[in-house]
Amino acid sequence: MIQQSREILLNLGFDEVENPTILPDYDVSKQYGPEARIILDRVFYLAELPRPEIGLSAQKIAQIKEIAGEIETEKLRSILRRYKKG
Repeated sequence: MIQQSREILLNLGFDEVENPTILPDYDVSKQYGPEARIILDRVFYLAELPRPEIGLSAQKIAQIKEIAGEIETEKLRSILRRYKKG
């Protein structure tokens, strides 16, 4: 029945368009910029998919220290891992 409906619509002049349900992560990055990683993390969490370890680079740690002063990086990593686990 679906195939017949499809053929009828195509015969009437409608165009067939593919609408992907899974978007590449670079498309999400283009649309949402720096928030894309957080959005993707939450999507993976809600879908119960394994999520990649985002980690903290030395540059990010330096930026955090500029804002918050001295921090315990291992404690911060632990907090972020617990957040990742939900």
